[in-house]
Amino acid sequence: MLLLEHDAKTLLGHYGLPVPSGVYLRSGEDRSTCPLPPGPWVVKAQAATGARGDAGGIRTLEHEKTLDPVRRALEALTIGDLPVHGCRVETRIEFEYERYVSVSLNAVTGLADILVSPVGGVQIESAVAGGAPLHRASATPEHGAIVAAGAPLIAALGGDEKALHQVFVDLTSAFLDLEAMLIEINPLFILAEGPLPARRCQTGARRQRVEPTAADRIPARRPVGGLPGGYA
Repeated sequence: MLLLEHDAKTLLGHYGLPVPSGVYLRSGEDRSTCPLPPGPWVVKAQAATGARGDAGGIRTLEHEKTLDPVRRALEALTIGDLPVHGCRVETRIEFEYERYVSVSLNAVTGLADILVSPVGGVQIESAVAGGAPLHRASATPEHGAIVAAGAPLIAALGGDEKALHQVFVDLTSAFLDLEAMLIEINPLFILAEGPLPARRCQTGARRQRVEPTAADRIPARRPVGGLPGGYA
């Protein structure tokens, strides 16, 4: 079961991961019933696939009055042969760097595979193909083992090492608790704030795939998005 980005962000936000403020507007829904977070914004087509940016499914928005035509254009798209269920409208993040982090279950080895790159965003695949580093580690699917294996990779990303480590700890908790097959944060924003060079992080787009029967074993759920089985 591959979740919509909005579903994944809502769900993983319960695990403490920092998420930009955002709302989900189903196709054709009256936006007046759902107040927007502070602008400016990013409007993201919600389809259960990646590469939405390359397909024109992500737009920036400066003025609320232009939201409706942007929504109509995005909702008319087909991305990766899949329809757009609606749009997530979220506060645009001013970032310094983009990074990539994922944890997935290797169906062959039974191990948790960790991928980390100092390059993130919509061009991650082409960047890696062009020689950008993609660091890998594997561990038994246990919390301590995954965190220990991923810690050196996370520390090398730059930025606030403590904040980055906490993001990975929380991501690992979600991965195991939700019986996920894949949790991907791309991009993981590294922010620079204030007059001091102290940095923190914010998660951008996320992709999450869970084992199909796991939803029956996840407590305290509520439907949040446009796909059947999308829960937070």
